[in-house]
Amino acid sequence: MNTQTTQPHSTLVVGLGNPILGDDAAGWRVVEGLQVEGLPQGVETVCLAAGGLRLMEAMLGYAHVVIVDAFYTPERPEGTVFTCPMETIPAPDAGHLSSSHDTSLPHALEMARRLGFSVPRRIDVVGIAARVNLRLSDELTPAIASAIPQAKETVRRLL
Repeated sequence: MNTQTTQPHSTLVVGLGNPILGDDAAGWRVVEGLQVEGLPQGVETVCLAAGGLRLMEAMLGYAHVVIVDAFYTPERPEGTVFTCPMETIPAPDAGHLSSSHDTSLPHALEMARRLGFSVPRRIDVVGIAARVNLRLSDELTPAIASAIPQAKETVRRLL
């Protein structure tokens, strides 16, 4: 495991999800769009299908991380884009930040911190409210697809 993957003041934008499970690909689509449009110098991107330890490892050495993911929550209308600090996300809504097969991202970051690794000082989450739609498809539903431009703009504002 590398303790310093980049310059300590750089930013990482992470798209989370599964690119072949319908709306679960929303985080990837946002990051792919940002890659095509271009980002400021010092901003790097990655798309991941796993949270927990794998996500923590990708975040090491960055000062700021923006995580983009679909959140399956009935409390918000489908396609709603929202932001929040990672610490405020309730466990049932944590999406890829938590897993029954891995440790949660907050626990993984705390473990890395205690081991002396350089963890991000700031972690922002950009969520897209979705309904459970895990059909085998590389297409987003219309509500989620229409939220992608707003999610990209939200990420840009956080940089």
